[in-house]
Amino acid sequence: MSPLLVQEVFVGTESHQVGVFGFTRPTPLIPETITKLTKQFESTHRLTLQIVDATKVAGPDHLLFATLHAYTAFHHKTNRASTLAMEILRFAAAQRQITEALNQMGVTSATCQFGGVLTNSEAASLETAYRGFLSVVEGTDDTSVLEITTEHKEHVIQEAFQIREDELMAISPSMELEDRRQALKKIVYDRCALLAISR
Repeated sequence: MSPLLVQEVFVGTESHQVGVFGFTRPTPLIPETITKLTKQFESTHRLTLQIVDATKVAGPDHLLFATLHAYTAFHHKTNRASTLAMEILRFAAAQRQITEALNQMGVTSATCQFGGVLTNSEAASLETAYRGFLSVVEGTDDTSVLEITTEHKEHVIQEAFQIREDELMAISPSMELEDRRQALKKIVYDRCALLAISR
């Protein structure tokens, strides 16, 4: 897998490059350290960077769609957060309030699996920034942490997004493993989309 999954998105007439990634560390980082490093990289590389707890991420598209919704909110001036990074977090968590979004998907002192988004208008600069960020945090690139690959992660996401069993069964009556995980992803993406229209 590519270390950085980059995709171009359009909002209005503007084009944005969005890089989605995952990485691990053998030991957690203090959340304040992540916040400090994130701000430094945003300033140095002139981009937006958001880091989340990967155990709450339902696939790479989860972060991609959250970023697209965040850009759209700023475009239409319906954003609730003052920065794009926090608006991305809000949509990723499908929460109206920033505090609730931080509690749900923010990095904690126990986080060892991280997901994230880098975005600006130049794909090449995103690759450079990501390599630099990984080096500074001493992380190991691993986009697989974004996927739902364990029963434990299924339960974590189901609880975080308050997904009921009957919701899953309505989408995937067979409840076979892969179908169940795809149903989880769909419901999470729908939660993010609903946030965009529930002002």
